[in-house]
Amino acid sequence: MVLKAYQKIPDMHFACYQVLYGGHDGTYLFFTPLKSADQIDAELLHNKDFMAAMGEDGMKRLAELSAASIDWSENNLFSFDPSMSYVSPEWIKADPEFWKPKTGKAMASKPHEKPAEAPNKAPQ
Repeated sequence: MVLKAYQKIPDMHFACYQVLYGGHDGTYLFFTPLKSADQIDAELLHNKDFMAAMGEDGMKRLAELSAASIDWSENNLFSFDPSMSYVSPEWIKADPEFWKPKTGKAMASKPHEKPAEAPNKAPQ
């Protein structure tokens, strides 16, 4: 029902994973990819599109199903840091500017030189 509604909305993407280890039984994670934080506002605007695609009866049914099946939910914002990621060469080729940036994060992740130390002078 939800997937059919999302198919009616352009540029809606998400991934769903079931947690098998390290979480409560029946835990599912939904990820919505965003290229920047300003896309959060666009995602919120898609809620109206989603409600229209579901229709009034569909939204009522979704609310009933959610109330019967969801114990708790939370929203988190995560960011991928290329310097902390190990990805395949295919991923790097698909978006080299992100995975191998030439400025910004790449420069910030370069090791800093240790500042010169002043000679140790003991008081006389």
